[in-house]
Amino acid sequence: MDLEKSQKLVKILGIISFVLGILGLIVAVLLLAGGAFASSLDPSDEELVTGGAFVILLGVILLVSAVLSILEGVFALRAAKDATKVQPLWIFALINLAVSVISIIMSIAQGQSVTSSLGTLVANGLMFWLANNIKKSISQ
Repeated sequence: MDLEKSQKLVKILGIISFVLGILGLIVAVLLLAGGAFASSLDPSDEELVTGGAFVILLGVILLVSAVLSILEGVFALRAAKDATKVQPLWIFALINLAVSVISIIMSIAQGQSVTSSLGTLVANGLMFWLANNIKKSISQ
């Protein structure tokens, strides 16, 4: 695939990654607030406190994932404009790809469905492949 097509696809995936990262950030903040609120309702109720702590943990995990998606989106848009700035995108695409693989492994280990994680894996794999394409194109 030539450099121009790779950059167009990186731009599209970057916008999607950025928007989904922002949405994830909003949900993460809501989870953190909800978990803290639930935990503070009745500190003597162990189930409520445990449930609140679990929601807070999910919020933190989603927060980290959302920040990684936002950064990947920002670096993708930078690389779409200037191919020489592809290195940060390549790094974040690789990180997000590794996180996707870990997520699928954890889902399989817990006996859960992996269908929701497959889309993320494909998108992150495509982003990494495109970043690698751009990286190879500018090094020639």
